[in-house]
Amino acid sequence: MKHAPIIIAALMVIAAGCDSNGNQSLWDQIKSLTQDKSKLKQRVDTLEAENAELTACVETLTALGPEKRIEALSGVQRIAIEKRSGLADKDKDGKAETLVVYISPRDDTGSAVKAPGEITLQLWDLNAPSDTALLKEWIIEPMQLKKLWSSTVFTNYYRLSYKVADLLNDQQTELTIKVTFTDYITGKTLNAQKVIKK
Repeated sequence: MKHAPIIIAALMVIAAGCDSNGNQSLWDQIKSLTQDKSKLKQRVDTLEAENAELTACVETLTALGPEKRIEALSGVQRIAIEKRSGLADKDKDGKAETLVVYISPRDDTGSAVKAPGEITLQLWDLNAPSDTALLKEWIIEPMQLKKLWSSTVFTNYYRLSYKVADLLNDQQTELTIKVTFTDYITGKTLNAQKVIKK
């Protein structure tokens, strides 16, 4: 058969699955599309599961009602300035130069809670003339405050630390810390103050 070589060559091209441009074989295309379909099905299944979960959450929250949910929250009832708050000699040169303040927002059971909010911290010398009694004020915004949360075995608190050497003098015997906490959940403003010895 004089046409046999041509037929064999054509069959080889078909068997190899390539056209003259070297495109992907039909079998590889089918395989790729099958894999894509499988991935899409998995994604659809995941989205449907997430949708079902969210729908269940909405139904539960709707059934409870907003009043019941708010009542169940452990909102901040007071703030405490912990005992360890005061002046510290961090560089060990014999002179206190750092103000360290530990602030614990407390709920109705007395537990410390990491409540989102804003803190205004003031350092006062109440024995000084009224126009110079306020030594310094710091405002700690919520995004900064949440990074300052810390804990020990016994309690949790926001830990604030500031260099205050330039605010101190030998005439001062005691200073007063005043703290205002604005709770971003309830809108409450809570206050506390503490006298610290030099």
